[in-house]
Amino acid sequence: MMGREIAIGDVHGCLKTLQALVERHIKPTSEDTLIFVGDLVDRGPDSKGVIDYVRHLNSQVCRVVTLMGNHEEVMVAAYEAQKTLPRRTLFRKPKNPLLQQWMQLGGRETLQSFGVSNILEMPEEYVVWMRNMPHYYETEHFIVVHAGFNFSLDNIFEDINAMHWIRDFEYDPVKTGGRRVVHGHVPVSLEFIEQSVNNPSFGYVCIDNGCVYRNRVGMGRLIAFDLTNPMLYLQGCLDNVSPQVF
Repeated sequence: MMGREIAIGDVHGCLKTLQALVERHIKPTSEDTLIFVGDLVDRGPDSKGVIDYVRHLNSQVCRVVTLMGNHEEVMVAAYEAQKTLPRRTLFRKPKNPLLQQWMQLGGRETLQSFGVSNILEMPEEYVVWMRNMPHYYETEHFIVVHAGFNFSLDNIFEDINAMHWIRDFEYDPVKTGGRRVVHGHVPVSLEFIEQSVNNPSFGYVCIDNGCVYRNRVGMGRLIAFDLTNPMLYLQGCLDNVSPQVF
């Protein structure tokens, strides 16, 4: 029997929710592949726990592919920039704009999950693991990516920045070989997600339902999309997420 290929939306540090989605709904076997669309970290309460759990799945349960999202990109860049900052002097405190950007994206919660206050106190193996994440994943009928593609290019795989950050794109089936794009990055309503899945003429399926936005109407779920037998798995947020999360 052929294994399933299942894409999972933006987790954002919501470990309890992810565990429930995987263990209650997906129930993966060793034949299956789980593809995370990126943004495992930030905003939610346990980014470290999410990473540890995903790595456990890959080593003990099934094949796992973790794509790089914009949050992983900024976290890695902030870490590497911090390592190269000049020393603080009596009259000058060096600044790291990338670190400030990461803090605004939810990096503070990620540091808390590691039990540290300085990004350089994080175990470097986590940063190395994120630095080596691929940017997209291809199947016979789908291309999975974090944000989307720059379809103005002849080769859509050349623009890595677009794969992590783009928020709007005009789908061109010629450039995907007729395959639909599955992505996260921009939270959309459950109704829109279901419409996209059920309408094969949609060139893309966004599976980010804003797990951390549990107080917003139509949002607050972690979603998985079975690419082998197109269907959705839904899990409402079980984590203690700050109502001020943005």
